[in-house]
This record gives sequence, structure tokens and C-alpha cells, in this order.
Amino acid sequence: MNKILIFLFACNVSVFAQKEMQLDYGSSFYNGYAFVKRGNTCFSMDTTGGLMEMPCRGGYHVNKYGKLLIQKSDKELQVYNRSGQKLEKTLVGKGSMKYDYYTLFTFSEGYFIIDSNYQRTATIGEIDVIVYGVKQFEEIGPGLFKKAIYNKDKRIRFQLLNHKGEVLSKTLFVKLGEFNSGLAKAKVANEFGEEKWGYVTSKGAMAIEAKFSKEPTDFMGNRAFVEFRSGNFAMISDTGGFITKDIYDFVEACSENRFFIVDAETRQKFLIDSNNVKIQDLNRSNRYFASEDNEKSEALLYRYAGKDGLVDFNGKELIKADTYSDIAPLRSGLCRFYQTGSNGNPSQKGYLNSKGEKVIVFSNGPGY
Repeated sequence: MNKILIFLFACNVSVFAQKEMQLDYGSSFYNGYAFVKRGNTCFSMDTTGGLMEMPCRGGYHVNKYGKLLIQKSDKELQVYNRSGQKLEKTLVGKGSMKYDYYTLFTFSEGYFIIDSNYQRTATIGEIDVIVYGVKQFEEIGPGLFKKAIYNKDKRIRFQLLNHKGEVLSKTLFVKLGEFNSGLAKAKVANEFGEEKWGYVTSKGAMAIEAKFSKEPTDFMGNRAFVEFRSGNFAMISDTGGFITKDIYDFVEACSENRFFIVDAETRQKFLIDSNNVKIQDLNRSNRYFASEDNEKSEALLYRYAGKDGLVDFNGKELIKADTYSDIAPLRSGLCRFYQTGSNGNPSQKGYLNSKGEKVIVFSNGPGY
């Protein structure tokens, strides 16, 4: 027996344990927890597979800060943290929880802002109707909201509000996006009626003056891209200065310092960093990186020939795209996977680590 142990140690053999669990569904991990189901029973699961039972009523949603909302009915909300602890008694109304503040709507009273401790911080308006399908209030950042109003010409414009309902800028925005990396793209009309795009801070000040004719991208880290009349894109800094000329035919942010680009002149595809340094040549691999899938991910998710894989932020392959039909973002060291058999039917699901090893496998059937 001792000889066997010495041999294993000398060969540096590691024994990996795979955990099989009777589960039907699992969400991606956020801050060390995932939401999972077994039949009609719901749990909060940690990265070791430890389960804590929690209510399973109606729909649920996980925000970026790892808090879980359970929709009991169309008029009632219940909020829990990822350890299954109830944070507040049932709230009457409808709400969203994209960030750390919640916008709740009650049918009888109007709109309110509720903070992360579920205390009402402001009453921001009675129920009103905005034409053309525009929402009257919308959460666009942590404790930040836009409010649709009519200007003096009876055109719809947007105000920027904080979590107290205070108007942060005198500017009425033609369009106002969501905040990313501290800035939101905003379309502004000047005194002559000309409309241009710029970027506004969370304090309501214009960080980059409205000077772009076409809608730019959101900031990812301290970089964004603006489109020229040629249809090509240039990289800019968070002060509005140009990092490159309009040399990109296509751009998409993969993370705060990684961007997927197509060179306008050569049609070559690369993964680049925020200084336009090429990290990886993508012309042979035909990989495609998608920003919506890589948000807060610890590696870059890519697709190739109908399969998903992972690479680290330097382009090193972690999980090759030849096995899994669907991989969710890598968070807390784990990513959800979905595997199909040779006949194309679902065969297995669970969670992988960053080495592609199956850490947790669901045994209650293959479908999500």
C-alpha cells in the first residue's frame, strides 16, 4: 500500500471527486451561491454543493449583487439573500432588482424607490401614462433612475434621478442609456435642435460632451467605441480622447479590458486589450465572444461551431469548444454546463470548474 502511495505522489496524480446530485435546474453562480430546484422544492446552493431550502413561489430573479427576489404573485414580492434568509416581509407591488436598489410600483399609490435595506427613500410619482410605449420610470444604475416627461414642445424627454428622487441634471435627455463603468451614453439636443451623443456621469454632469452623430457603445472599463460616417469604429477613453482612428469594422466588449474586433481594412479578427494590443488571433479559430455572456465572468466565454468553450483573459484555452452545447459564465470558480448526446438530444447538465472538470452533475434528467 505504501508503495502505491509513493508511486502516486511521484507521478503527481491528483484524484478529482465528482458529486452527483438529484436536481432538475440550476442557475449561474453569483457571489458564491446558485439557485437550484428539485421537483417543486427550491434551494440556495454554495460552491461545495451544500443546500439550504428556501421558498419556491412563482418566478425568481437574481440581481448583480447576489440578492434573490421571489415573485409570489402579480402584486406581491418576497426578497431573500443567497443564503436563504428572508430580508423583508412581503412587499406589495411590482418591482425590479437589476442593481442594489429596487423600484416598486403599487397599483393604488404610484411609484416609490426602495433602497437595499428595503426602506422607502422617495415617492417619485403617481401613476401616469406615457404614450408610444415609453416607461415612465426605469432603473438605469445603482440608485439611479430615468424619468420620462414631456418638454414644452410636448416631446418625450428624460430626467436623471438619484435614489431620493432628486433631479441630478437640468439637461433633458432625448435618450439616456444604462450606466456602465460609471458613465451612461446620452443623446442631447442643442438650442438649434441638433441631436448628438455624449456621456453623462452618475452626478448628472457631462463627462464627454455630446459630439457624436451616431450612437456609441457603452463603456466597458475605461474604453468605448464610436461609429463614424464610414460605418467604422474608433476606440475612445473615458475623457473622450481617441485611442485609435476609425479602424474597426465590428467591435464588441468581452470584459473590461478585452474586446473582439474586426479590422476594417484586412477583415482580420482579433481579441485586443484596452491599448489596442492584440491578445489573440481569431482568424483560424473562428471564435465568437459575446459581451452579454461574459458579464462579471472570471473567464471569457466563446462559441465555435455550435459549441461553447472558455479562455482566460490572455487567450489561453481553459475549456475547448468541442463538447458542451451550452456553458454559462464562470463565476465563483464554477460554470453551468449543458451537454447533448450524439443524437442531438440532451444528455447531461451540472457545473464545471475552470479546468473543465465536472464538479456537480444533475441526476434528475437532462432538460433545463
